[in-house]
Amino acid sequence: RGWSNYCEADNYIRYIEEGRRELEEIFGEGSVTGFVYPYGRQGNTKVREYLYNSDYYSVRKTGTLLDSTGFRMPEDRKEWTYNATHTSLLSLMETYENYPDDGELKFFSFGVHSVDFETDKKWDDLKTFAERYGNRPSDYYYASVRDIMAYEDAIRAAVVTDEGIVNNSSLTLYAKCDGERITVAPGSTYKF
Repeated sequence: RGWSNYCEADNYIRYIEEGRRELEEIFGEGSVTGFVYPYGRQGNTKVREYLYNSDYYSVRKTGTLLDSTGFRMPEDRKEWTYNATHTSLLSLMETYENYPDDGELKFFSFGVHSVDFETDKKWDDLKTFAERYGNRPSDYYYASVRDIMAYEDAIRAAVVTDEGIVNNSSLTLYAKCDGERITVAPGSTYKF
């Protein structure tokens, strides 16, 4: 009950801090970098401001965007949600796979609890998803939300000039240049 949407702001913030502290005792200091609103979205301004001013990498509400964003990266990392749930996973992944390549980074994520697969008898959908879209590293970048957003940061830190692409990050960047796939190693320059 403590996580209810109707919880007083100070108590809600206390629960956020306690939950993070407990998780970091298990997984290590600094390991909890994202926050998901339990039971949907918190409408309390004080809680939202606390989360906006926190060091959480992202804050996510529950629910789905479907494909209304064109699978674009979240514009606001503190106001986003995943694309699909267990009920829309296969159809949206197929939509994502067939989405036109406009050169922009695309983002597909799904969120679900294992109990939802069990309750709605959707384990076969997860199996189909894994068989169809798993083990395709040349087609997809599989990562946690934190890793995907770190990759987006790396792209933003890159410098593109008339001579080439300078990768100022510690991550390998992937791009298309004249229709050819290229990689730009961390701290290096790809010359056109």
